[in-house]
Amino acid sequence: MAHRTVAICDGKYIGIESIYTVINGHQINIPDRLKNLREKSRNNKLFCPCGCGANLILVAGDKNLREQHFRIKDGTYNNNCRVHFFNQLFP
Repeated sequence: MAHRTVAICDGKYIGIESIYTVINGHQINIPDRLKNLREKSRNNKLFCPCGCGANLILVAGDKNLREQHFRIKDGTYNNNCRVHFFNQLFP
């Protein structure tokens, strides 16, 4: 299970599930939503949901990827990150 399936953008929570739909048991990306979220990721507008301030990037679309998720951008990790605690509150 991915650690970060939620990001904060413009003061609102964005779940990774917002970029895809499931048809006949297969996850299908919604191109416009994926493009929009990738743009926010490139423009450094996604942040850790725990409030630590870490900048996140979108990890999605790779064929060998097991699960789409958000990852902390290199160099922005904050020792006060409480994402594991946050995930327990919002599984």
